[in-house]
Amino acid sequence: MSRPRAALLALLVLAAISLPPRVAAAVVPLCLDVAAPAADEESFRKLVRSEVDRHPSHHVVESGCRARLRIELFEAAGTRFLTAQIDSEVPVRFTVKDPAELEPRVTDAVRLVLRNDPTFLADDVAHLNALDRLGRAVLVRGRFTLRMEIFENLSRGGSNAVTAPGGALSLTRGSGNWQIFGRLYGGGAFASPAGLDRALEAFGGVEVGLTYELFDNRSWSPYVSAGAGVQVLRYVGRELATDTSLTHLDKAGVALSARVGVRFFRWYSFDLDVFAQGYAPLFLTSDVDGTLFGDSGIYTPSLQIGLGVGF
Repeated sequence: MSRPRAALLALLVLAAISLPPRVAAAVVPLCLDVAAPAADEESFRKLVRSEVDRHPSHHVVESGCRARLRIELFEAAGTRFLTAQIDSEVPVRFTVKDPAELEPRVTDAVRLVLRNDPTFLADDVAHLNALDRLGRAVLVRGRFTLRMEIFENLSRGGSNAVTAPGGALSLTRGSGNWQIFGRLYGGGAFASPAGLDRALEAFGGVEVGLTYELFDNRSWSPYVSAGAGVQVLRYVGRELATDTSLTHLDKAGVALSARVGVRFFRWYSFDLDVFAQGYAPLFLTSDVDGTLFGDSGIYTPSLQIGLGVGF
């Protein structure tokens, strides 16, 4: 197994064993009102109660309830109707043409209204799939955080490594474990390169992506991020060591990113972020006449190591 694949596997294993235990689903205290013709009222009440008790999301109480369910069986114009309504939500109504239909209709009615109870949906997300939980964490419960970062950028310059300082601004939205982000970054080293060395005179980019923090309820947490965006590079160098003038090479294209880091002070109105973020451009850095990096160009991945503060 290659080193990059081994590192990725180790990261995934670390994320799996570090996940916090799943929190037990919330139980909503429920008041139950049942109405039916006098001849059927007692048996109908028992049927409804037994059906409601099958749902672990709600618990029937006499007082102190957070939701109220009313189920009514009545007759109009020679036809029997079953109606179920929770709080002020739109009621569910079925026509009961045969006594044998009553039990399955009660089952369907109770299931529909309890599954869509706003109180339960607001309190508990354990019943949602991973995509729904992500959407809820970002769109419903999420809050915006502005982050400012400084970092050192390490990349290739052909026969030499190149470094350049940089900074970034990012905006994230999310809560719990998940956040989405948009990031704008840039920097450069404007000193003239020595001899035939190449320098990364300027660089910049914009990207969007997704972050997963391993710990939801701790003051610190490791995290991983993945993103994609557009990256712009400007290299500078000499064709010959005796040249007094510099040659510039500009290149832009799509780049993918992966980031690992640790955030501290997450319980406060700010957090401190230590990170390392790598970029894999989906292009070769080259120019038309091949003056700096030859006819075929070179591949120029980069690594940013830095520190950030979020507000």
